[in-house]
Amino acid sequence: MDSSVRDTTVLKLLLFIDNPTDEEIKMQVKDMTVDQLRDLIRHTVEQCLEEYLGDPDAGLEVKEEVKQKLLESMKRKQSGESCLEPGEVYQKLGMKS
Repeated sequence: MDSSVRDTTVLKLLLFIDNPTDEEIKMQVKDMTVDQLRDLIRHTVEQCLEEYLGDPDAGLEVKEEVKQKLLESMKRKQSGESCLEPGEVYQKLGMKS
């Protein structure tokens, strides 16, 4: 779905969140496409989770060592270098696959 369409849909719905009438809600849902409804549900769930849980990493910084490992991993992926298969990871960690 085009992000501008999604943003417009979410904005329209947010305008009704404070005090929607049943008729306004029915009209909004009735007029939505399946993708718009999915986006609304996804947005609502994300918003609720954020309100209740917040961001546990807010205010924390990523250690330089972790940043370097992530950058190296991205470079390997971009260069087409093969990744480890799940079985290899399990074996290296001493786990059963």
